[in-house]
Formats: sequence, structure tokens, C-alpha cells
Amino acid sequence: MIVLHEPKIIVLKARKVASTSFEIALSKFATENSIITPITENDENIRKELGFRGPQNYKYTDGESLVIDNPKDSKKFHDERDSFKFYNHISAENAKCRLGNVIWNSYTKISIIRNPFEYTVSIYFFLLSMQGKQPQDVNFEQWCLANQDKLSLNDDIYNIAGKNVIDIMLNYERLREDVCLLESRFGPLKGLADTFRGITAKAKIRPEYATVKYMFGQAPKARDFIADLHSESINKYKFKIP
Repeated sequence: MIVLHEPKIIVLKARKVASTSFEIALSKFATENSIITPITENDENIRKELGFRGPQNYKYTDGESLVIDNPKDSKKFHDERDSFKFYNHISAENAKCRLGNVIWNSYTKISIIRNPFEYTVSIYFFLLSMQGKQPQDVNFEQWCLANQDKLSLNDDIYNIAGKNVIDIMLNYERLREDVCLLESRFGPLKGLADTFRGITAKAKIRPEYATVKYMFGQAPKARDFIADLHSESINKYKFKIP
């Protein structure tokens, strides 16, 4: 998550959509009052080498009480976030509660969305790598059908009470073009597109053979399941079904 007060934008960080590279690029335009949440050590090193501001203003101050805004998030908050007020992949609901209505209602909310079929393949290989497993260990179709929660990880970042709250949704499939349009809309972000083009965060985990066509060609039940699960975003953003 990053909040820039001069152009008045709140960027909520979705998963597996190049959001880390985007956030690093936005850090170039941060000031001392901006909110920047921590990312991984390797990615923080990229940000540091570029000379951009790192994590700041994301913890509760001494005068603030530590409050869990969303009961569903409380265990994760205590286990992983310690005393963080703002954190990586914070939900829209928690961001709104902690920023307050004045900032939330007057700032532009921005995020990135990806074709749900592309996202599914990406998150599948990412989570396998985190668990030290190989594709032959976990059947793709069975994994999809058994892990609806993993297929919907970004829903809480885009929505509050089932309603999409993002004002500008950048499309992963045309991200460079959309970043250029974003730069043209916000004067203080001049140079964002060029900065973003020069950043590649996160190692490539997904094998080259693992195209959406290949993966779902062998998993028709998973394809139908995801088409139904994400029918609203597929229709809204005109994503292709393999």
C-alpha cells in the first residue's frame, strides 16, 4: 500500500499483478508525509538502490491505540503485522477505517486487476514454490476446485461489503498503457511510466509452458468454476475465457 498526499491517491496492492514494481515506481514521488508499507527484503533493496523512499508512516504512533478493525483479519494481523497500522496487501475495509473518511472519500483509490485465469495460474505456481512443491505433486484442477479462497485473495482489496471501491482500476494486460494514462491524469506523477518500465520486481516463478490455454485445456472443471466465480469481473473488464 502507498498513499501519496500531493496527488491525493491511495494505491491498494493486489497480489500477482506486478503491484510490487508499480509500488516501487510510485515511491519515487513520495514525500515525508506519504505512507509506504514494507515489502520483501529483496524488493526493498531494489527500492533503496534506486534512491527512492522506503517504508514510512505505516506504524501506529505512540498516541494511537492498536485496534483490529476487521475480526477476520485479527489473527493474521497479530501473527504477521505486529503493531502495523498499514501493511502490504491491506484490505480496502481496513485501509478506509485506518485512514479515516476524510482522506478515503477525497482521495482517488487505485489498484491493478488481472484476468482471473492468468491470476489463477500465477498464484498456483507461486504458492507451490512457497511450499517447496512441484506441479506433479499437486494436480492443478483439483487445487483450483479446493482453494476458492486462494482464487479470491484480491476481493477484499477491491471491495467493501461486496461493492467495488476502486476509482481507477489498472488492467494488468495493458499495464504500461494504463500507467501512462495515470501519469497524464496526475501532474505530480510526471515520469512514472518511464520509471515503472525500468523496474522488474519478483523472480519469475511460473514456467514458460504454463500458459492459460495449456493449463485450463487440461482442467475444464476448473475453467468453468473460475468463470462462474469471477463472472462479474470477467463481464465488467471483458476478460477472455480460455
